[in-house]
Amino acid sequence: MATIPRFTLVQIDAAQDGHAAVVPWNPAAYEQPGLSTAHKLLGVTMTTSEYQEPLAVMRRGVLRDVARQNAETWAVGDILWAKDDGSITKTRPAAPLPLVVIGTVFETISTLHTVDVDVRVLPSLGELSGVLVETPADLDVFIHKASTNLWEPRRLTHLTDLSNIQGGSASEQYHLTLAQHGPAADPQIQRGGAFISPTAAVAVMAWRAPYACTVLNVRGYRSGGTAVSVNARKNGASTHLAADLNLSSDVTWMDGGAVQNATYAAGDTLELLLQSVTGTPAQVVVQVDFRR
Repeated sequence: MATIPRFTLVQIDAAQDGHAAVVPWNPAAYEQPGLSTAHKLLGVTMTTSEYQEPLAVMRRGVLRDVARQNAETWAVGDILWAKDDGSITKTRPAAPLPLVVIGTVFETISTLHTVDVDVRVLPSLGELSGVLVETPADLDVFIHKASTNLWEPRRLTHLTDLSNIQGGSASEQYHLTLAQHGPAADPQIQRGGAFISPTAAVAVMAWRAPYACTVLNVRGYRSGGTAVSVNARKNGASTHLAADLNLSSDVTWMDGGAVQNATYAAGDTLELLLQSVTGTPAQVVVQVDFRR
């Protein structure tokens, strides 16, 4: 029969023959939705015992002569945590393991320790009141809806949500907090403009950067005409394409390829360049992609 060592995290299993029994810590079972309160009682063993045999369990108190575990060295003031196997460590576990605080070391004599035991489970997101948690996806945000008074995970709807965040909707106000799932979204922005029925080369100031950013691409589009070449430049001098982009195909977005002079500081300006025009295009569009 398996042995449960001293100073091991255990939990109550109320389904053992109709009465409470102490079983080894099982993080997966502990996190099951709808688990009863009785199943969520945790403590540390005060003695070594055979599995499913009676033993003393401490949830709050002082336990002396505790041997350190996991080949660690414990010192006064160390906060102790439970690992997924129920053993004890001074290293805070990483998600998705539930965070179970065991207590604090407040006395050390040689390799034995006195621990102020206070077994507590730090609440998971789903246990916070007012939070609706189904299955948050990467890049979800939690949106608070005044009509339901709940925080709900979902992707932002660009136009609707941004309007509401800025106070544009009288019926619903939203507040945002980041979900903990997934990497940050790539913060790309686009700036550009259209030359309507151009007949000759022209340069147009299009944007002043309010923050630092980097040019990723210069793209162009023409409707009508025979041929058009475009470019873009920073601060009236530094072009972003070493060679002008020839918009040889009608009604087709074209990419200028590798860029240069790509780093913008706050206050730098973007200028769109119509370098040459052949024929009579109805419009020519230049777009510059940035990463903030």
